[in-house]
Amino acid sequence: MIHPTREIAATRITVVGICITIFGLYLSQLPASRKAGSIGRAMDPATRDATFKIGMGIAGIGIAIIAAMVVYVIFNHLVESNSQASQKRSGVRINTRFAQDEALNLMFPDEFDADIQLDWKFFLKLDFPDGSQGEFRCNPDLYFLVSEGQVGTVTFRGNWLESIEPDQPSHKHKASELGPN
Repeated sequence: MIHPTREIAATRITVVGICITIFGLYLSQLPASRKAGSIGRAMDPATRDATFKIGMGIAGIGIAIIAAMVVYVIFNHLVESNSQASQKRSGVRINTRFAQDEALNLMFPDEFDADIQLDWKFFLKLDFPDGSQGEFRCNPDLYFLVSEGQVGTVTFRGNWLESIEPDQPSHKHKASELGPN
């Protein structure tokens, strides 16, 4: 599932890691840079060596931050997609329906023709009440049973959508609104 706050935080931390890496690489090359000319020449060899080592250390920290974010994102994806326990959530809205053929072409319901292949992969993108989204694979029967915008209770295991129970609209009308019998 897509968690907007986690995604934003991971992206920001990755950008910080990239900036730290760039700064560290710049600092490590400062003594040898032509642009820094007088700064590099004014440094004694021990200071140049220390500046290089400090810069490379800072760059290493930046690379470690980037690597940690990549591992974090991959780990969270694997944990969610390999979850063995079924989860049930209510108030879930079907955002988009699409299918994927053997050549990995995406097709949406209005693009289907008469020769739909049941070996295609069918997906539903869902909006959860907490603001998160999820893209789930499902069987063709379930795919063709629902429509976009429908709200209901879903049961899923990892990234496999097991079932959808559509919410029943409440039709509470006064007898006078129903018209003559």
